[in-house]
Amino acid sequence: MGVSTCGFKITDDGDFKTQAIIRELLAEFMGTFYLIFIGCGGVGGAQQLQVQGVFESSKLVDSFKMSSAALLQIAFSFGLGIAGAVHLFSDISGGQFNPAVSFGLFFARKMSLLKAVIYSIFQLCGGLVAGGILKGMLGYCPGAVGVNV
Repeated sequence: MGVSTCGFKITDDGDFKTQAIIRELLAEFMGTFYLIFIGCGGVGGAQQLQVQGVFESSKLVDSFKMSSAALLQIAFSFGLGIAGAVHLFSDISGGQFNPAVSFGLFFARKMSLLKAVIYSIFQLCGGLVAGGILKGMLGYCPGAVGVNV
């Protein structure tokens, strides 16, 4: 039956007894990786097309002016990224790809707290790995919000 407090499931008996949880966790990792890699890669591509030839991170972020074509490219990259990730991995793990969704399911009493925490850890790791690979490929972090003054 698992442990529950105030109607919220803390643990569930069926959460980690099968090997299916490994597939689910890897699906969450890969889905989040795919979403961040495609989406943020689209931001980096839009920046490189706009600036044309300036690859230093401070000049790139300072001189990036959003055009409608760049905005459309970013929107399509995130839209197609989430559509592809959900298509590929939703049958395995439910296609959450966001810790907010995992904890939303916990508060809706559809998922145990332990499973939501572990899903969130794998989602965060997938996003960090994708961001690290993009930074290594592009030489800067696409969509950086901080600008050195």
